[in-house]
Amino acid sequence: MSETIFILMHKDIPVLRVLMSDRQTILKVLEIINREHLPVNMQGDEHIVASLYKFMTSRTIPNSRKNLPYILEMYGTVDAVSLSMFTYQVSMSDHYWFKPENANLTWANVNFYDNIFVDNLLFLGSLDSKGINFSSPNTSLNGSLPQMWSKRNGYNVLLKGGTVFNQQPFNEAFVSRLLDATDIPHVQYDLVYDDAASWVSACNAFIRKNYCHRRIIRYSYETVKKSSRIAVNIWYNVM
Repeated sequence: MSETIFILMHKDIPVLRVLMSDRQTILKVLEIINREHLPVNMQGDEHIVASLYKFMTSRTIPNSRKNLPYILEMYGTVDAVSLSMFTYQVSMSDHYWFKPENANLTWANVNFYDNIFVDNLLFLGSLDSKGINFSSPNTSLNGSLPQMWSKRNGYNVLLKGGTVFNQQPFNEAFVSRLLDATDIPHVQYDLVYDDAASWVSACNAFIRKNYCHRRIIRYSYETVKKSSRIAVNIWYNVM
């Protein structure tokens, strides 16, 4: 089994060093370099390996994504974590990524805010992949629905399909139209038709090159059978 040292980076700031196997299994956290730049879920967590694992798996396509097995087959890899590491787990939701320790790479080389990437309808559920693009933010795009990032008219746009009767895109666009008639701040969703994926919703990325958000998951109270999970989005300026 081969082993590789990766550095978790926050843009070009090294955060921690971690030893991983060739299957991207965390073997050991070797050093915390900049504790103040740890992801939120790792702040103050004594179980550093477990919290790093949660952080990494939150940046992968979940098993609930219906066509994940086909995506893995087309990319020739075995699991979603390995798939996401093709692009160093660069995400369109924050500014973190994993750099091989000996690689001569910078944030400018790998981020998808500045760099061009090619659409691949494979991530929207198409069986006609038309070639595999290994430089894509879609390999680390979490979410159960078929979805992909696309660059359109200079904007990063999230295209998202549906499941039963393809209902979700219409729901998002409908609620967005309702809120247009109010003073309530909201995310703008539109409907877009694609020959390969039918109707999908489209919204511009929340995140920018110099702004991002961090998601905190906390368990608030016990219900009769399970805990209630509340996600809080915190926006911050990282210029």
